[in-house]
Amino acid sequence: MKLEAALGAAGLADATVVFLGDFCDRGPDTRGVIDWLIEAERARPAGRTRFIAGNHDFGFACYLDCLDEPPAGFDVEATLPAAYTTGFYEWPVGGRGMHYQGRRWGEGSVYNSAETFASYGVPFARTREAREALRAAVPQAHKDFLRRLPWVCELDVPWQSFRQLVCVHAGLRVDAPAAPQLAALRARDVSAVVLQPATHGRIEAFSARGDVIGAHPDLERAGALLVSGHHGLRRGVGGKGGRIILDHGGGRPDPALPLEAVVLPERLLVGSLD
Repeated sequence: MKLEAALGAAGLADATVVFLGDFCDRGPDTRGVIDWLIEAERARPAGRTRFIAGNHDFGFACYLDCLDEPPAGFDVEATLPAAYTTGFYEWPVGGRGMHYQGRRWGEGSVYNSAETFASYGVPFARTREAREALRAAVPQAHKDFLRRLPWVCELDVPWQSFRQLVCVHAGLRVDAPAAPQLAALRARDVSAVVLQPATHGRIEAFSARGDVIGAHPDLERAGALLVSGHHGLRRGVGGKGGRIILDHGGGRPDPALPLEAVVLPERLLVGSLD
């Protein structure tokens, strides 16, 4: 394991490892990946393995109905923009309904979720029968994993350069105060307007691009380092600023774009093919 080679067995065991989300789709073995993550958490010292949800994981969880109960009075079906008539799972869903990102995930191609279906032995189709087959095929341990994924990881750190590490899958909106965004992420509040503009039906901290890619001025003033994945690029690893983006492979690693980790506070980059 490359991290063990870089840190040593004792150093890796003592390290807190944060996975930045998007554990499903865009690969042939989502089921195997989630099994591996669950086992890694079990095998490592308690509290030393952290996960945060990405937009793919959120969509998968919505599709499987693995979200917490929404706040009273919030209609998750209202997250489907009225102007959208195609490009999503169209069938009615009973109970509390389905968030638009679950319907978008269930479309198949946008999120490459057909590969996730296949990893659980279910042929993809945009039908009620296929959804029920997938819900039956996904082990309860995987549903529990998706249901409990935090939306943000915040760690106090004893580094000279920063006092706190904040990990969010895509980032924080730089045009809105950080505090209410972080509060809503901690609460996994699917109704929070600061996370989910009413006109679009997506969680910005999971899915946005340009408006979350920069360093947040509130975090910079507070001495916090913001780390994200999601964007299909690597940024800030070699510098000293308060923003790191680590997603060089964009969810599809190959020999030129390996999976990568960054060791902090040294900002040592460790690639899967180094």
